[in-house]
Amino acid sequence: MAIDRKDGCFRETMKPFKTIVFELCSPLIYLESKSGIILPVHASLCEYLSSVMPEHLQDCNTQRFFASDQDAHGHLARDCIHYLSAAVCLTTESKITDRQTTLKDYACFYWIEHVLKSRNTNEMKKLADTTLASDVGRAWMKHYIFDQAHLFPLQSLLRGLKSIAGWKAASKVVSRPCCWEWTSQILDLLLEIETLDMHIEEKRISYFERLMVMRDLAREVNQMGRLKDAIERFETYLALAEQSHGSIDIRLVWLLNVLGLLYDQEHLVEVAMRAQRRALEIQIEKLGPIHHEANWTRNELGRMYRHLGRLEEAEQAHLDALSVLREVASLSPMETELAWTLSTLGRVYRLQERYDLAITSFEEARRVRIAVLGWEHPHSLWLLGDIGQSYFENGNLKESASWHDKALEGRRKVLGDTHPDTCWTMNDLGIVLADLGKTSACFEHLQRAVTLQREALQGQRQVLGNLHPHTVWTEDVLRRLELTS
Repeated sequence: MAIDRKDGCFRETMKPFKTIVFELCSPLIYLESKSGIILPVHASLCEYLSSVMPEHLQDCNTQRFFASDQDAHGHLARDCIHYLSAAVCLTTESKITDRQTTLKDYACFYWIEHVLKSRNTNEMKKLADTTLASDVGRAWMKHYIFDQAHLFPLQSLLRGLKSIAGWKAASKVVSRPCCWEWTSQILDLLLEIETLDMHIEEKRISYFERLMVMRDLAREVNQMGRLKDAIERFETYLALAEQSHGSIDIRLVWLLNVLGLLYDQEHLVEVAMRAQRRALEIQIEKLGPIHHEANWTRNELGRMYRHLGRLEEAEQAHLDALSVLREVASLSPMETELAWTLSTLGRVYRLQERYDLAITSFEEARRVRIAVLGWEHPHSLWLLGDIGQSYFENGNLKESASWHDKALEGRRKVLGDTHPDTCWTMNDLGIVLADLGKTSACFEHLQRAVTLQREALQGQRQVLGNLHPHTVWTEDVLRRLELTS
């Protein structure tokens, strides 16, 4: 605007006011406060193309640059899938440049979001199906999980997959077989990483991070009713590994740790304990008594002791793990492992009725998780429920209701209204409010307690089925609550 079109020279007197510049060029520029210099910013192409310009700036030349919101997202979804496909070819044929890595990262994390906001056409549905069923989909899952393993992204990945399935079917409910198909693919990826030589890209994943992904996956498999399938698969791999490497090879440890998680979900606590003990024996022999990778196994043994009511042994196992981690917790990713250890120790303290220690442990773990993962991460939200339950068992119903309310608000937002963890939080809050209503003779608390249990029951029937233990438990609680209220 300040360049003379006749001679191409800059004219100071023609320079526009900053307000005019911002009006014309927003949101592509910003004012750097210290220097007062106008600088470009990164902005979403979709937002820029689909935003509405002030009426007095619109003419036939500017209008042709604008697209509808859905069309803009559709174009970006296709471009994202193109870059994901190109990245698969480049990974196998040549080195990926920094620019290509940036494009691949954006495509990996946002292609589903663009698909969901595009037009629901047969062409877009077919493109999404083809992508997920191909090597591109497999490479995308691997990149999504392992390139941000420190953020424990499994819940986010599964939520995206469920959203795509719901978008295609124009339904919020996704069938169990569909979920198991994705989960089975992720199980295969984890087994592949452990049993084959890992690429440089995947070596950034710590032992703890891989097992936390597997722990989240074990819970999902349980909710799908496919634990026996997963156990059979890992038992087969363990037998093959023993044949190839012997009975005390360090490569068996991960499989034993995973089987311990799966047995625990199946309530086979003694079997789980035997698997974790064997894993720890191999770790101590091959890695030494204080190697940090053995901390996962110590914490799992602590959890098994807790399930069996052997609380002193549980406490000691967690304290042993904690003493090692305190030395290295300032180094990422040990911070998240420290938080995990504190949370498992807090649950022991809660069962010991040492509620002040429990709450202190949970709050310290929560501070770490919020700093590393953010307050909305599912792992951060777990601790809200743990703190709420500690206050409930200590008789502080108002404080308990407040923490469970925060947990429910977060889980509704992050996991959705019908996710089993969200429904379980409704159960917890409903029980607290029912007790609060009885002690304070407050009808509103009792009424909300009934409403929450009804909503939880509806979600559990929808997702888990009528015969699932959580569903049956909620039915019983609701029946008794309706009789008393």
